[in-house]
Amino acid sequence: MRPLYQVPSTHVAQYKPSGNLGLWHEKFYDEWKQDSSGIKHDALSKVKWIHEIVQKKDESANTRQLAKEWHERLISLVNSAQGTFWIFESTAPFVTGLGQGHPIENGFAWHPLLGMPYIPGSSLKGMLKAWPTWSGDAAEELEQALQHVIIFDALPILPVRLQGEVMTPHYGPYYQGNKVPGDYHNPIPIPFLAVAPGQKFVIAAIGGAEQLKVIEGYLEQSLEIMGIGAKTSNGFGRFKRHKALETDWRQAQELKRMEAQKAQRLAALAPWEREMVEDGYDTDPEIFMNAITTKWLDRLDEPTLSAEERSQVAERLERWYLAYRADQWKKPNKKNAAKIARIKQHLTKGS
Repeated sequence: MRPLYQVPSTHVAQYKPSGNLGLWHEKFYDEWKQDSSGIKHDALSKVKWIHEIVQKKDESANTRQLAKEWHERLISLVNSAQGTFWIFESTAPFVTGLGQGHPIENGFAWHPLLGMPYIPGSSLKGMLKAWPTWSGDAAEELEQALQHVIIFDALPILPVRLQGEVMTPHYGPYYQGNKVPGDYHNPIPIPFLAVAPGQKFVIAAIGGAEQLKVIEGYLEQSLEIMGIGAKTSNGFGRFKRHKALETDWRQAQELKRMEAQKAQRLAALAPWEREMVEDGYDTDPEIFMNAITTKWLDRLDEPTLSAEERSQVAERLERWYLAYRADQWKKPNKKNAAKIARIKQHLTKGS
C-alpha cells in the first residue's frame, strides 16, 4: 500500500465515495505535489480539495436510509427511557472538529460510522457547562441537572450542505512567537470546511423530567447566543430551535406508536375479528353497514365457522347496531327487519 501522493493521478480518479463522505475526506487527500524540494502542497491545493468535498456531498438513498434509521432508533430509545429530543437549525456556518489533524491543517468531525458531520454529546455538555461562566449567570440548577442527564451525539437531518470557509491570519510570525506584529507580514489564507447555515440537527437526552426541562431552556439560550464548535467569537456555530419540525416528528412518532398498538391488537384477534376491523367495524359505520349486507349476514351461515364463532359474529353485529343504529335495532323497519331477524336468530342459537 502506498500513500496517495505516490500513486499516479489516473489511479486516484477511480476512487469514488460510497456512502461515507467522512472516510473520503480523511483518507483520500490527493493534492500533494512532488518536486526537487520534496513533497508539498499550497493554499490553492487545499481550497481545491475543500471544493471537491463540497461537490461530492453524499445524498444517496443508502445514506438517507441509514440516517433515518439512526434517528428512529435514537428517538425510540429516549422515548422508552422517558427522555426527549429537540431539533435545532444552524443560523450560521458551523465548524466541528477544527483541531483534528488533516493535511489541509484544519480537521473536521465526521461521525465514525455514518460519515456525516455531527456534534458530539460531550461537546454539547461542555457548552452547557461553559454557559454560566460565559453569561455570568449563577445557574446552579443547570450544574445539578447536568449531573443527572445523558446527552447523545447530535446528527443532522439529511441532506446536509457543506461549504468552504477561509481564515486569513495577518500576523502569522507573531502568533508563532518569534516576530512582532506588523502590517508588513504576508497574510496566508487558511481554508477549512464548515457546515452551511440552514442545517437541522437532532439533539436527544434522557434524565429526570425536571432536569430535562432545565437542560432544554439553557440549551436554547447557549446555542442561540454563545454557539458551539470553533470560531464562535466570529459568529459561527449559532443555532435556533425548530419547534414546528419537532411537532411534526412527534406527531409522526405518535402515529407509528398507535399503528404498532393496532397491529398488536389485530394479531391477538381471531381471523374473522380482524376481517371485521378491516371492513371498518370501529372506524366507518357507512362502509361497515354495506359490509353487513354484502358479507356478514352470509357469514352467519358459513359452515367454516363453528356454532360458537357464528354466535360471536352475531353478538358483534348486535353491539355494532346498538352503537351506530340503535333505533333500527330496537324498532326495525321493513328495509332492515330481515337483516336484524337473521342476526337475532343466531344470537338465540348461540345462547
